[in-house]
Amino acid sequence: ARGAMSSAAAREGSRRALLALATLASAGVVVYRALGGAGGTVVSATCKGAPALVLALVGVTAPAGANPRGKVFANRVGVGLALSALGDVVLESANGFLPGLCFFLLAHLAYGAAFNVDTAAGQRARLGTIKLWLGRLFILFWGALLLAAFGFLRRGVPDELEYPVAAYVAVIGVMVYRAAARYEPSCGAESYLSAVIGAVFFAASDFLLAYDRFIHRVDAARYLVLFLYYIGQIGIANSTIFPDYKPPSTPAKRAEVPATTAKAKAASSTASAKSGKKGARKRR
Repeated sequence: ARGAMSSAAAREGSRRALLALATLASAGVVVYRALGGAGGTVVSATCKGAPALVLALVGVTAPAGANPRGKVFANRVGVGLALSALGDVVLESANGFLPGLCFFLLAHLAYGAAFNVDTAAGQRARLGTIKLWLGRLFILFWGALLLAAFGFLRRGVPDELEYPVAAYVAVIGVMVYRAAARYEPSCGAESYLSAVIGAVFFAASDFLLAYDRFIHRVDAARYLVLFLYYIGQIGIANSTIFPDYKPPSTPAKRAEVPATTAKAKAASSTASAKSGKKGARKRR
């Protein structure tokens, strides 16, 4: 047992080290772009995709732990991070926007599938009616915000990219919603907040990228997009490190008394009552 515990602790330590390494690599890429470093080369594409690839290892190397759902969640996040790394590399090519968009769309589907492991949807007994209605209002607000964002960007999107961009906006919107809809007591506050923050920053990065590409050029976008993007990916990867990942608490069941025991107690109490009555008659 001690050996298993030490092995799990060592694996968690290595995962945290990978997370720190990816964070440093991300900072290096952002600083390089901020200082005027050019993109579009094989070296820049490799460096851009390296942090997400390292973060993917954080997800796929997660131990099973006490709750198997934790490993399923982490592995799905790892798949999404690996797809993101491919998207990073492809986007650096001359005609790589649409293929890169497809890779990131698949990444968001993987993230959504991961967040769905701990969904809060339909949990009336655990959340209560008020929270469920607040969630429904959030869905309406978030859907309206996505429609407004797409309507704003649509005027600059080429006709051949209109449907792919619309599909991408819908998928990333669902991904952010799924992150917010996780059941926090099941996965722990750290994992929940980290995933939500990561999803929101990822969405903000994509919106800035689309604004810079389709609406108006932003000088700082070359590094600001990556800054937001890496914060998002690091947040999502960090959510897989789950020290508090546990099943939701359920009310304790009352111990059931066997029927034979109950009958024996009833017979004993009846016999005691009869003997008490006989003793009272004798005294009379």
